[in-house]
Amino acid sequence: MRCLFPAEIPLAHHADMNRTRLFFAAILAVLLSACASTGSQKQVLDTTLFHYASAVRWEGVDVAMEFTDPEWRTAHPLSAVERGRYAQWQVAGYNVKGSEPLGENELAQLVEIRLVNKHTQTERVVMDRQIWRWDAVVARWWLRSGIYSLDVH
Repeated sequence: MRCLFPAEIPLAHHADMNRTRLFFAAILAVLLSACASTGSQKQVLDTTLFHYASAVRWEGVDVAMEFTDPEWRTAHPLSAVERGRYAQWQVAGYNVKGSEPLGENELAQLVEIRLVNKHTQTERVVMDRQIWRWDAVVARWWLRSGIYSLDVH
């Protein structure tokens, strides 16, 4: 039996191998780009949720409002009285109790927020039911449900 070296393989065979390699490289590129776009959307979600939790916990209501959907923010502006109510409370805990996708571009998240009144040192626990939506135009997640309520649910 004779062994063929690459120089002895017919040129037609090289062309077939090159087409096959090119085909698989194209398929791989398409799959990787699909994974990258999904991965980046997930990464943006994780980063957004982390920064929102930090804003609620440490920055206050004005910074938290920046995460809300612009349409919601326009429809529900905070009055000076409402800002004053939020200013009376210090967030002592922000615990995600669960989350679930509502589709490819939406996420529901349930968060327990522990608040301490700055004047009376009494604690209040509110459950915040958040709905987040992906905005592909600006490549970011918006809090569609608005900021947490101070009312106990």
